[in-house]
Amino acid sequence: MNNRFKLILVIEGIILLGLLIHVVKSPHFFPFILLAIIFSSLALLIKSRFFRTMSVIFLVITALLLLTMGWFWLALLFPLLAFFWLMRRGGFAQSGNYYQNENQNYESYDDHEDEGETVNQKSGNDIIDLALVDFKAEGNHLSIKKISGNTKIIVPEDVALILEASTKSGIIKIFNLTPVMNTQTRYFSENTEEAEKKISIKVQVQTGNIEVVAG
Repeated sequence: MNNRFKLILVIEGIILLGLLIHVVKSPHFFPFILLAIIFSSLALLIKSRFFRTMSVIFLVITALLLLTMGWFWLALLFPLLAFFWLMRRGGFAQSGNYYQNENQNYESYDDHEDEGETVNQKSGNDIIDLALVDFKAEGNHLSIKKISGNTKIIVPEDVALILEASTKSGIIKIFNLTPVMNTQTRYFSENTEEAEKKISIKVQVQTGNIEVVAG
């Protein structure tokens, strides 16, 4: 579970707590929900149309009271908006799973010699969000090799990047530096030596663009 997802859970928990406090302070809510529980229990114990009807009536009233509470709508809409935001950011990956591929048609295995990860694939556009990386004290390593597809690397301010990128047919764009075409280039962050979070990435693609952006 990555830090973004944990933060969303904490915020949703605070919203639900606010909803609970609002419900407790509401003078009209508890009688209706209590009657709804009582009649629902009686309807289960005693097969009576009257009890079933009364339980439905009080459940509907309880639901209508909930719909009038702003905390209820906030608790309902916040996870939906957060889900949409995480989907756009590719943030539902688990901690350390910062590599997102459109078609997931690749082979991935750990390189135990340099304690990194190597990804081999035929094609696909990739997003590498370094904000989701579970960083190691000695640094992280990632190698991507593919035939075609674009690669986008999102780099937070507190992460030092060591990049080796090559493309035979495409553009390499690193932050605000001048883009280069159909070549191999290397890039080192200025704070590489003192940075607590650092990662070395090697991207090799035959046809496709490689872009590094701040995130």
